[in-house]
Amino acid sequence: VVCDWDGTLIDSLHAHFRAVLAVFNREKINPLPTYDEWRSHLTIPFAKFFRDRGVIASDEQLWNIYNQAYLKQVHTVKLFQDTLEIISFLRALYPVWIVSGSDEKNVRVAVEGTGMLQHIKGVIAGVEDKEPALRAIARRESVDLASVVLIGDHLNDVLAAQNVGAVG
Repeated sequence: VVCDWDGTLIDSLHAHFRAVLAVFNREKINPLPTYDEWRSHLTIPFAKFFRDRGVIASDEQLWNIYNQAYLKQVHTVKLFQDTLEIISFLRALYPVWIVSGSDEKNVRVAVEGTGMLQHIKGVIAGVEDKEPALRAIARRESVDLASVVLIGDHLNDVLAAQNVGAVG
């Protein structure tokens, strides 16, 4: 079983939104986006939201600002209700992995801070494309991709699973 992290196992939207605001503040761009505006445009590629609103920092600068701001908020993220219970149940039957497009350091800090680390087999984070991660997990676990299940909250999760022959 492979789970997406942000939005699937943890409620991190407000921490991410504060990181978004940090980018706009650093770039001195007004008006700041509202939470609802950001949520309605939350799609891949994520940088498009910033570019469409005048952020000119390089991709590296943009994500450095964003990730630093998110790390200051990571203590505020919480697991969704019953997450540990469900993951513990699944772990008794299958290896459970986390795969995330979010910054690896951010994910690892949050996984440790929420107590999730002891309940999972591993974390692969900072990936733009989840397909190679799904293949790697199937190889590590010596299972056919058709027996891999990806649980996520976004269309890209479903498509990644389908593209490699997994269930999503």
